[in-house]
Amino acid sequence: MGMNCRHIHDHIGLPLLPIIQDLGLRGIPICTSTRDTLKAKINDIVGTLDLRLSQAGIDHPNSDLRLGRELIELGLPLTAMTPQGNQFKLDAEILGRKNYDYNTKYTDNGKLPRFPFLPDLMLRTKLVTAHQSLDSIGVCDDNLVRTALKSCHTATARYASSGFGRKGKPGYCPVCQKWGEHGTNLQNISRGCSICGSPPSKCVCQGGGVHIKSVFKAWPGWHFGEWDYSALELRVMAYRIVCNKLIERLESGVDLHTLHAKIMFPGLEITTRRRTLAKNFIYAVRGAGGNRAVQRVLAIQGEYIDLNEIEQWRLRIFAEYPEIPAWIEEVSTRLAQDSARGERRIIRNAFGRPRVLLGYDPLKEALATEISGTSADIMSLVAIRMAYEQPDLFQYVVLQIHDSWFIHAPTAIFPTVMNAMRQAMERPVWHWNRFAIYPVEAKAGDRWSSLAPWEEAA
Repeated sequence: MGMNCRHIHDHIGLPLLPIIQDLGLRGIPICTSTRDTLKAKINDIVGTLDLRLSQAGIDHPNSDLRLGRELIELGLPLTAMTPQGNQFKLDAEILGRKNYDYNTKYTDNGKLPRFPFLPDLMLRTKLVTAHQSLDSIGVCDDNLVRTALKSCHTATARYASSGFGRKGKPGYCPVCQKWGEHGTNLQNISRGCSICGSPPSKCVCQGGGVHIKSVFKAWPGWHFGEWDYSALELRVMAYRIVCNKLIERLESGVDLHTLHAKIMFPGLEITTRRRTLAKNFIYAVRGAGGNRAVQRVLAIQGEYIDLNEIEQWRLRIFAEYPEIPAWIEEVSTRLAQDSARGERRIIRNAFGRPRVLLGYDPLKEALATEISGTSADIMSLVAIRMAYEQPDLFQYVVLQIHDSWFIHAPTAIFPTVMNAMRQAMERPVWHWNRFAIYPVEAKAGDRWSSLAPWEEAA
């Protein structure tokens, strides 16, 4: 498109400001009784876990300082310390690694696990986080959850939802016109069950599991709808690096994550878990994450993988798509040359939006700017089209989450709103010296947690 800074400001940044401000204040409805039921369920499960942990010798799971001491007394080797240096680190990655080393490996070799209490401790951590997520959903006086959409805290100009104010400090809601706890960071709410990670249709947890998104319920006579770009960042990367094999696969509609799982796990059955691992791995490795960084990403998601296995995955994926490591090396070399010449390191997305890179090693930021930054502006252009071309329908678009748009509209006009959004999202985009139409997928339903594929799109 050949835009420069002035074009980005005039044609994307400036028109978008009032649109995003209004969008964040529209709000989505919440069922407070469902929220209270989920909180009570979490408290019951945590109480059961605390009883079992106490029997194992753990009496202070709420205090990392005292918990670390108890784990040391039980023989669990801990070495990593917090930045302050006054207590041991006990995050999901640390607990996941210990569980893998001393339980998973042992049981795989036919031995009894050394620390059988670790899975209970890890589950308790998940549920406490889920409870905190429910507590953080600040509801306005009219029972709607509103958010402030901001790009100032994101490195790629992507708008992200947040509560009004800052952490630990109340914010002012312009709708309620008072200070308090309003809104939340909706993109960080778990998609699946907080216990097993599965969607409601596949959850086998006792009592139906803990699905935080089930608290969001459409008004009577209204529907929720969600339009999501299909593998947007993967497609943007494929066009940027001119990876013809990946482009062909994406455009043919093949199940790419299953295909990648077959490459990563040759000769093994492709289970849901392995497909999910392949999906998470491809996104982690394309951002120049080393094996240790990839291990941390997967551990946070409940999967601890040995570094040697991650290296084997990397070699197989890079052999399949050699353009990925070549692109990473190209950008790294360009940044090093700029530094050697004493020049500012500037990276641009596909539309010309620049970013000045600071820091000792900004490679990951540079790659994210090219891919995530391009995706962010694609989403911004959709908002501008809808707001100026279909303002009467755009009023029912209530949220932007990553690469998706969320709709809350009356049943009578729901198909019209959904189809208008589809047309806006499927406009051709000129970038990386080619036109591209990014495919979209639609879901609809009465609760956010249980949206099903929507088949009425024209």
